Amino acid sequence: NGSTSGIIAAVLASNAKKILIWGLSHPCHKNACKLANIETIEYDLPLDEELGVYKAITPEKVSGLIRTHNPEAIIITSPTYEGFVANIKEISSICKKNNIKLIVDEAHGALYPFSEQLPTSAVKLADYTIQSLHKTAGGINPTALLHSNHIDPTEALSMINTTSPSYPMLATIEANI
Repeated sequence: NGSTSGIIAAVLASNAKKILIWGLSHPCHKNACKLANIETIEYDLPLDEELGVYKAITPEKVSGLIRTHNPEAIIITSPTYEGFVANIKEISSICKKNNIKLIVDEAHGALYPFSEQLPTSAVKLADYTIQSLHKTAGGINPTALLHSNHIDPTEALSMINTTSPSYPMLATIEANI
């Protein structure tokens, strides 16, 4: 079920009661919060007037949201659909300092961990990072990965994933690793 399952599992496993999400995020972010019965607080992102697209969230924005709303988790999308990348390292540091779980929808950044010439991946920095292999890494649709640091999402995944996985999909995941 692609990154959607990863997002839902991460939100369920976070055990958060209040979460920050971008108001125009992928629908699975809101759906995950509904399934987990989590209070959502939507935030806005700055619009690049010249390009007509939204920019990535900034560390300053994350700090302000945390001070204002006192959440237990935040979901960010980096890179954005248009390629804007958040400062994951600084945002992760802010979240850790404030005991906020960081979930990064890195669906379009599956190749980031493999080159220092690419932006910094959230894989080793966020509590959960979700990547779509089928978008940028050659996996068949809808293969995706859920990376977890510190919190095991196995139980959450077992609640939403099939017990009959597709072996061709699993083979393309393995071929990408």
